[in-house]
Amino acid sequence: MAPPHDALRLVVRKRVVDQGTPLRLLGRRRILQYLGVKRRWLYAMSLRLREQLGTRTSKTVWREDMADFVLGLLRNAAVKKLKWVFQHSNARLVVPCSNGIVSVESHDNVACVLDLCGSTTMRQFEAARARSEELAEKGDDLVEQVRKIRDWKRANLKEPMLGSELSVNPAPRLAPAVKHPPLQFETTPYRESEVPVYDLVGLLGKEHVVKLLAGTASVDAEFAVLKRSKQTVAAQTWLYKLQVYLA
Repeated sequence: MAPPHDALRLVVRKRVVDQGTPLRLLGRRRILQYLGVKRRWLYAMSLRLREQLGTRTSKTVWREDMADFVLGLLRNAAVKKLKWVFQHSNARLVVPCSNGIVSVESHDNVACVLDLCGSTTMRQFEAARARSEELAEKGDDLVEQVRKIRDWKRANLKEPMLGSELSVNPAPRLAPAVKHPPLQFETTPYRESEVPVYDLVGLLGKEHVVKLLAGTASVDAEFAVLKRSKQTVAAQTWLYKLQVYLA
């Protein structure tokens, strides 16, 4: 065991590496894009931290491609974990679905379904478009009901109605954020429960998927199942993080 003074000398000589300004935020791509405009990231810091940094904030750099940079980091981490799972074919942690997604229930211990050709994205788009059209129709019906109530009050009530001088034409429309809600995470039924469906092409990109499947049993499959195992927990976690980041 080293003497106390030697241990102290090691601590004193230890190099301190500047890891950047601490800033915590939700791991969403849209948030990073928002913070990158007009130095909004600066005001996301606490006031106490800004006071401590002082003039050094003028030298702090926020990458213009920060959102894509973080996306690349998440993709590389997910690919690394998935590559290990796909390469260990003897463990049968990934099994291709010969009859498509409908054959998922024939497999045991399914943790999630991997969409290898990107068809999940199209299904999500069609479902979101149908939902937005339905909400738009409900909004039009609501506006029409309000107009009828206004006309009836004007014709039958003697007292002036608050705000009656305001015009309601043209009819209000739903805000884009409501009319086009974020896509819901895809799932599929599995033995009285639901398991997630991950669109690998949408999450990882086409190039990563091609390299990932090269030489594996799933190279020509449209779907594959990822089995529930300790060896696949890390891959599932990174896929979920990536899906939340891009949502």
